[in-house]
Amino acid sequence: MNSFFDCIVVGGGPAGLIAAGQAGARGARVLLLEKNKELGKKIKITGHGRCNIVQAEFNLKTLVSSYGENGKFLFSCFNNFGPKKIMEFFEDIGVALKTEANGRVFPSSDNAEEVVTVLIKYLRQNKVEIKYGVEVKDIVKNKSKIVVTLNNGDEIETKNIIIATGGLSYPVTGSTGDGFVLAEKIGHPVTKTIPALVPLKTKESWVKKIQGLSLSDIKVTLYKGKKKIKEANGDILFTHFGITGPVILNISKFVLNNLGGEEVFLKINFFPTLTQEQLEKKLIQDFHGFGKKLIKNVLGSIVQPKAVLLLLELAKINADKPANSINKEERKRLLEVLNSLKLTILGSLGYEIAMATSGGIDLKEIDPKTMQSKIHSGIYFAGEVLDIDGPTGGYNLTAAWSTGYSAGNNITLG
Repeated sequence: MNSFFDCIVVGGGPAGLIAAGQAGARGARVLLLEKNKELGKKIKITGHGRCNIVQAEFNLKTLVSSYGENGKFLFSCFNNFGPKKIMEFFEDIGVALKTEANGRVFPSSDNAEEVVTVLIKYLRQNKVEIKYGVEVKDIVKNKSKIVVTLNNGDEIETKNIIIATGGLSYPVTGSTGDGFVLAEKIGHPVTKTIPALVPLKTKESWVKKIQGLSLSDIKVTLYKGKKKIKEANGDILFTHFGITGPVILNISKFVLNNLGGEEVFLKINFFPTLTQEQLEKKLIQDFHGFGKKLIKNVLGSIVQPKAVLLLLELAKINADKPANSINKEERKRLLEVLNSLKLTILGSLGYEIAMATSGGIDLKEIDPKTMQSKIHSGIYFAGEVLDIDGPTGGYNLTAAWSTGYSAGNNITLG
């Protein structure tokens, strides 16, 4: 193998694949380095094996706001290669797409393997060379070149290097924080990292009694002590260890960022569209309207039947009591459970299960237009290695494709 390249891309995930392909399409001699024996390992498991390729949010301001405070960094990338162009790109290289609820875009085949196969074909068309089973151990930037040292001792020289090694989530796919180590070695600050989009463990063991129970359109409010931190609406799922579901995954990084010191807990509101007064009025009407019907049967017509016995237990109400005999104090306790069911958070299932990493390469030292380091010319960063993360629904892949494309499109040639 000739040891000098126009560009070396480190990491064969979404950002690395598109960066390498785009650099090759511009005529660059590109080498893609992958530590695994296959490319796109993480892509293959996204969306439960279906691959939620992109989020079809075409309003740039709305899209950027979904990534929180750091979202503004993505304006330029999305302006040049946003959801619409990403969709066009995949359709052009042979992936038929379909758009489902909430703007989630999938391959029409529902097969993530197809996405990887087509991307590998794209690399071949652009003459990208691939080396498997290698890791980058050191990067040295000289005036005219960058020297890359591999774990086998080989040294390769290049004009440009794109670091797209991913974060720390799903380490079984190869995402073990390698890029953070390399960045710090060359003087790039890395912000605090925590798991994101991850299920949460709760102190309350009663969750085991309703594991498998899914609730839709509920409200979750995060507290630290008496301070309200954040609230969100969506679907949740109770498990044997705690709680998960889209709204829990999306709020998880805020939960983990607040752990330590005062108690951190969530309050679950089963009826977010009703005020407490409205809900109480509904309960009074239902309890009296059903006469001597047992409270467990009446409540089963209001909430999911699987949750009834637990809710009554938590409210300290006899499940076999007639609904019309529920007194004011019992009704007050039930209202509290339905409006503010408390779940104390102990932690999460960690990076092994997390879908993304929050934190990463400090964006202050990256040019948002090119993804090039402001510290070292010729060194670029793309994808999850950056301090950017979004909610579920294709947002993180959207950012990976876009930043990877930008890096590949802006390497220096000639």
